[in-house]
Amino acid sequence: MTKPQPCAPEETPDRKPRNWDPVYGDVEAYHRAVQEALESAKAGLLVDDEEVWAWVDSWGTEHELPMPEPKVRPQSR
Repeated sequence: MTKPQPCAPEETPDRKPRNWDPVYGDVEAYHRAVQEALESAKAGLLVDDEEVWAWVDSWGTEHELPMPEPKVRPQSR
């Protein structure tokens, strides 16, 4: 899964694109990323939250960690 990147819309000072949100940027891309994440979770591909926080905490440091990889969770019956 790729890390979503913010999109810079083509805009004029008085008008932003219809699907542009000041927080999420390209709303359609945001919704696609959320849908992809939900499908991954349903398939059992999850990332441990402690690994995610360690990765985020490392941003901007000399020892920045790579983005954690999803682990396959056994399907519950």
